[in-house]
Amino acid sequence: MPTYINKKTGETRVYSRTRTYINDDGTKREVDLATGEEISAEWSIDTEGGNYKTITAKKSPTDGYGTR
Repeated sequence: MPTYINKKTGETRVYSRTRTYINDDGTKREVDLATGEEISAEWSIDTEGGNYKTITAKKSPTDGYGTR
C-alpha cells in the first residue's frame, strides 16, 4: 500500500483504498474511499518507499469502451 506524507507536518499515513480523479484542466485529486476525505489537499504520495505490489487499478464501468 502506498504511503502518504503530510505536506505540513511530515507525518506519514497509509491509505488502503483511494480513487484518483482527473479534472478537465488536467489537475488530479485523490480521495480516500473509506472516509471521503480529499487526500491530495494535505498529503503527497511517498514515491521513495513503500510496497506497491498490492496496488491494482481497474476501469470504471461508466468510462466507455475501447482501448485507452
